[in-house]
Amino acid sequence: MRAWVLLSAAVVVAMGAYTSRSLKLTTELEYFLPEGTGESRLDSDVLRSLSQSSLSRRMAFLVCAPTDAQAIAATQALQRALGALPVDVASNTVAGQWLVKALFDHRYHFASDTPESELPELFAPAGLMAAVVGLKDALASPAGALVRGVAPRDPLLLSQRSVQRLSALNKAKLRMQDGALLAPEAPCGVVFALSQAAAFDGKAQTHLWTRIDQALARLRLAHPSATIRSSALSRHAVAAEKSMRRDVTRVSVVSTVAILLLLWLTFTRARYLALLPLPLVAGFVAGTFACLAAFGRVHAMTFAFGSSLIGVCIDYPIHLVNHLVLTRVGEKTSIRHVLVALLLGCVTTALGLGGLGWGGLPGLREIAVFGAVGVTAAFITTILWLPGVVGASTPRHQRAAAFSGALLTRALAHPKANVAVLLVTGLACVIGLRGLQWQDDPQKLTVLDPALEREDAHVRSVALGQEGSDFIVLLSREDEQGSLQANDALAVTLLEATAAGEVQAFASLHNVIWSESLQMRNVAVAHKHLNEKAIAEALAAQDFEAGAFLPFGSDGHDLAQPPLRLADLPRHVYDTFVAPWFVHLPDGRLGLLTRLTNVKDAGALARRIAKVPGARYVNVAQFRSQAYAGFRGRMVSLLAVGLVLVVVLLLVVYRDWRLVLCAFGPAVASALFATALLGLLGRPLNLMHVMGLLLVLSMGVDYGIFVVESMKSGAPLAPPALSVGMACVSTVLSFGLLALSSSPALQAVGETIGIGIVAAMVLSVALASVFLPHLARVKVPS
Repeated sequence: MRAWVLLSAAVVVAMGAYTSRSLKLTTELEYFLPEGTGESRLDSDVLRSLSQSSLSRRMAFLVCAPTDAQAIAATQALQRALGALPVDVASNTVAGQWLVKALFDHRYHFASDTPESELPELFAPAGLMAAVVGLKDALASPAGALVRGVAPRDPLLLSQRSVQRLSALNKAKLRMQDGALLAPEAPCGVVFALSQAAAFDGKAQTHLWTRIDQALARLRLAHPSATIRSSALSRHAVAAEKSMRRDVTRVSVVSTVAILLLLWLTFTRARYLALLPLPLVAGFVAGTFACLAAFGRVHAMTFAFGSSLIGVCIDYPIHLVNHLVLTRVGEKTSIRHVLVALLLGCVTTALGLGGLGWGGLPGLREIAVFGAVGVTAAFITTILWLPGVVGASTPRHQRAAAFSGALLTRALAHPKANVAVLLVTGLACVIGLRGLQWQDDPQKLTVLDPALEREDAHVRSVALGQEGSDFIVLLSREDEQGSLQANDALAVTLLEATAAGEVQAFASLHNVIWSESLQMRNVAVAHKHLNEKAIAEALAAQDFEAGAFLPFGSDGHDLAQPPLRLADLPRHVYDTFVAPWFVHLPDGRLGLLTRLTNVKDAGALARRIAKVPGARYVNVAQFRSQAYAGFRGRMVSLLAVGLVLVVVLLLVVYRDWRLVLCAFGPAVASALFATALLGLLGRPLNLMHVMGLLLVLSMGVDYGIFVVESMKSGAPLAPPALSVGMACVSTVLSFGLLALSSSPALQAVGETIGIGIVAAMVLSVALASVFLPHLARVKVPS
């Protein structure tokens, strides 16, 4: 045995050394994103890609001041300040000017989405005459000065079509002045930037926003008349993570101190304060090592839940030490029933936790690996390390055991009262489960700072205009040029949807650039149907001097040049106007986004989009709710599968339906009771409640097993009675205190486990009293 102790200790030390060197903590959003199956897997991949795209890394800053001059000065100062940080400040001015000029030079390439049907009519004599009349009206309008600059080379004003498409991307109607973007009404400047780190890289974003806040504080001192507000997904992520960390830290500290105090008051010897937590340390190290080996990193939330979960494993050393210390000389029985109870408790808990890994949520898969491995390691180290180092009991320890044993004996001796307990529990379940409501919106799992949320909404409305959560993702395994061809076809379809009133507007890369094939189709139609003589005649008919115009540029250069390609765009233009529309899916496919504004008939639009190869309509908010509802359904199915596995295991071990019922029934009944009670309290349940129920089942079965094994063995009830009571208290301290958190996700787990575990302890006694009367007569020695 000594060799096994040394070997296991060496293994734990080795895992600890590896973990300390290789530990990588993350706070990525993918932890919370369901993976989905079949068609929903594609939506999940799209959502994951969006979480890593430049859209998620976008930041907007709003700088307001009493006058335009003050707003411009403060905006320019903010641009300089951000330039010194790990962010890419959007160069909309320079990039926009380059793009407008390039599109003007290629105005014939970008004349029409449907050149074969539209341009012949436009280039016919009547169409040219209408275009020249439009030119005359434009020259007489307030924008006449701008029109005079382009009219000599573009008398048909074809370039205005490209300008209008680009302007459609500027939903907020921002205007440029002195190198700064200004809001259309109030004197407010706008600065756009992209964080270089992923939006949900907690460590990087926390550091970045600390530096941004410091820079903003300096700017406010230098420009006291200016107010600076911001909008960024990463800012909400940082705030939510800080809040959750505070809650978890507070609960962990309180529960740890309380559990240590419980151990001290019970055992009254300092050695146990050092010995009993050792299996927990081993379980924590093993769980962390397993996650690093399986996933290459550990999420911060895994540590939060895992630390509480491993804290439940204090049950194993408490149960074993109580048996070894409290069993009197001459009354010692084989510890077989204790080892069987611990083994069954470990196996059932590991099975329950393992079920989390099949739910389709990466976060729960990580928790499943951490918990199952950690629980197993805690069990193994408990039976290897503790038997040879326990000492004698103390008077206080004996009195606590005697009191617990007497209380359990009296409870077992009143089957009629316990029948009443079971009936009340059943009635509560029937009533509460009927009115159960589910909340599948994952946004309800976090609480945003109201002031921060108002500020974010204000900045977005001023800087970005109206934005919805509806997208179309065009999927392709081709290169960017192939994606552009498909995007051209999609744009035509969406123009039809807009005309049919199915959607108010859309914005995509089609507003910026088209495929080479569509550009060349435009040029081909222009070559076939348009000539300088016809244009000159139309100009002369409207009293223009035709010789002052060069509609095709010098020597016909504008019509003869090659199409505008993505490769022709400078890097700053590509990064500003092209890159944000692309997402890269895990399977290697390229996704091209189209944003929809005010979808009025989602069903009709979805049916229309379905006819476009590779196009997929995604409502992000709806998908999240559907995905989490599906995940909840899978979790319920996993609960059922886990129940069957545990029942089969207990039938193999006990071969008596009454023993199986009393061992496993408390966990099932307590899970139902916790769910029903939350329903009676009007609390809508979410997926974190389902997770809590799975943990209630996996941990609550230990109580029934401990009681059954102790009664079946004929051993004194004092040690197991004390162990079950301490286990219940320690579990409530580990998990139940999470119900006091400000995070709805942590609240859900805490309240479910807190209610369920207490119910499991009570019901384990009630069921044993009713169904095992022949064993319930065992008395506690005086």
